Amino acid sequence: MNPKIDENAARLLQDLYAYERVTAMTPEERDVLRKWVSEGNSVHENASMSVSENGRPTNFLDVYRYEKERLEAMRKRSRMEEKCNAKGE
Repeated sequence: MNPKIDENAARLLQDLYAYERVTAMTPEERDVLRKWVSEGNSVHENASMSVSENGRPTNFLDVYRYEKERLEAMRKRSRMEEKCNAKGE
C-alpha cells in the first residue's frame, strides 16, 4: 500500500478522534462525520466549500448542522403552506 495514503488516512483519523473528544454531537452526527472522514475528507473541510470569516473552510459538522436546520425549516414552511392552501387562505 502507498505510504503517503496511509499517512494521510492516519492523520485524518487522528484529527477525527481529537475533534470527537472536544465536540458534542448526536450519534447520527457522529456516524455522518465518520463516513465523511472514511471517504478521505478532513473534519475541517466541507463539501459546500463554505468558509468562515477568516477564509478557512468551515468544519464539516457545522455545515451539516446548518444544512439540516435549513432543510427542516423548508419542510415546516411547506407543511404550513399546504395547510393554508387547503383552507383557502
